[in-house]
Amino acid sequence: MPDKTLGVSSPARVLCTNIVSFGGGVLRVIQDGMPALSQFHEIRVTVADLYGRSELFDPGTIEVDSSIGVPGRGYISTNKGLRRWIDMFFQLARHARIVLRLSAALTRYDILFVHHYKELVLAIPAIWLRRSSIALVWHCHGLGDGAPPRFLRQLTNRCHRINAISNSVQDRLVEIGIDRRKIATVYDAINLCSIKEADAWRPEEQPPSDPGRLVILVATSTMYSSKGIHLVVEALATLPDSCVLWITGDDASGFNREYVEELKALSWRLCIADRVKFLGFRPDIYSVMKAANVICVPSLVPEGFGLVAAEAMALGKVVVVSNRGALPEVVDHGRAGLVFDPDVPGDLAEKLNLVFNNPTRIAALAADAASYAAKAYSYTRWAEEVKKGFLIALQSNSADCTQ
Repeated sequence: MPDKTLGVSSPARVLCTNIVSFGGGVLRVIQDGMPALSQFHEIRVTVADLYGRSELFDPGTIEVDSSIGVPGRGYISTNKGLRRWIDMFFQLARHARIVLRLSAALTRYDILFVHHYKELVLAIPAIWLRRSSIALVWHCHGLGDGAPPRFLRQLTNRCHRINAISNSVQDRLVEIGIDRRKIATVYDAINLCSIKEADAWRPEEQPPSDPGRLVILVATSTMYSSKGIHLVVEALATLPDSCVLWITGDDASGFNREYVEELKALSWRLCIADRVKFLGFRPDIYSVMKAANVICVPSLVPEGFGLVAAEAMALGKVVVVSNRGALPEVVDHGRAGLVFDPDVPGDLAEKLNLVFNNPTRIAALAADAASYAAKAYSYTRWAEEVKKGFLIALQSNSADCTQ
């Protein structure tokens, strides 16, 4: 139980906010992680979507605070340049309302648990307005592929605890001047039960009687050039005709339409268009993974973690990842998967050829991956580490209040 000298209720009340615009790894961690945290009697967890999307959370598994969010579109802008700044200007009033609602709600909680830059930007004025002595914990999912916001270091001064989802993310935080003493690495987790219980999925193009077909899968929710999918298309041209490539992800939005067309044109130029399948956005992604032989994560930018790789490992699939960001960490630096360098021409093709030409070694690698993922990426481990961070944040906040 929280120490009464910390000046908090018992159990400690945690408000987890969400502002993620699109489905993906961050939202999965929040949806699966908050119920896991709720199993501890020391804390009581509530979630709140700041954009008022009540459908994102199941009130049967987690307590939902619907008094904070302001309904509207789940993003600020899809434009660039001046038009983006105009969109941001017209969103100011909405976000000011969110700050006011969040500020009013903070008196009901002891810990504010945020995940995104925007949540930090909204949390700081909300705390200041309320003059609330609340413990602030930032679960940092990465700093993206560009320069981090200039004001990020100043924002983190108010944080009592920062969870970095990999050592790679922790190192980048330290590089921009954030106090390492505030940071702890908390590797992401995966929902092992949901992954393993997913039904096997076989599209009509893959008859069950065709055991010779070998499937490479690139699993994303939205396709961007930074995902490096074109590298896999190029590598496919060097593989036997029995190998095919499946690509998941929204292929019709304005964010990525040009890149999708480039991928299709590339497959035609390489004369492999009949072996490249665009499956669109797949809510049944685990079923699709089960039907594939190899999962490839060819990212060209530093990944904060790489949930797709960890999920594929849990299914006992061979995983081939780039050496960007935390991806080598996810596959235990090559001991539970293969790592390639996107800057070395032909390296990905060499790794994929190794997969298809060494079935005995690859079977052992897949077994090691499944065993490692079950141990390293369980929500039991994740929840224990996050809870420990909450209690440390409460102590830090209590110390601040007595100074």
